[in-house]
Amino acid sequence: MTAENIQQFSYRGLNEQFVKVVGTVQAESIEMAKYVLWGREISVTKIGEKTKPLFNLTTQKQMQKKDVAVFSRQIATMLKAGLSLVHALEVCSQSTNKAHIRGLLLNLRSEVASGIDLSAALRAYPRLFNELYCDLVAAGEISGNLDVMLDRD
Repeated sequence: MTAENIQQFSYRGLNEQFVKVVGTVQAESIEMAKYVLWGREISVTKIGEKTKPLFNLTTQKQMQKKDVAVFSRQIATMLKAGLSLVHALEVCSQSTNKAHIRGLLLNLRSEVASGIDLSAALRAYPRLFNELYCDLVAAGEISGNLDVMLDRD
């Protein structure tokens, strides 16, 4: 699978507990996307190529390092308080007054709600979250200490 062949697909489906899930998946074809979702135990009810917005606000207004630090601390605080990661991302998206950050957080929430690890969801935004940050998030997820990792300076 080469980077040139990768497409992004939006989907709706049901997980193994019959809970509705929505999200995006990257694959070479719609058939491969369905196969990937099947592997995640998601029964697809609707899938199609993700449409690209007419204007991409995230390229016009980038997240600053300060925004990433605030996002990390907020998520860490909410995880420590016992909120789920999906709920924490939802709360963060509602608490920001920056539309481009709100959109990013809602996309991340959707990805995480569909079963994708936060670190994998962050890797879809390499201009915003560098490889080291994503690797540290992955280490926090694996060790069960995501809240501790996100609260680091």
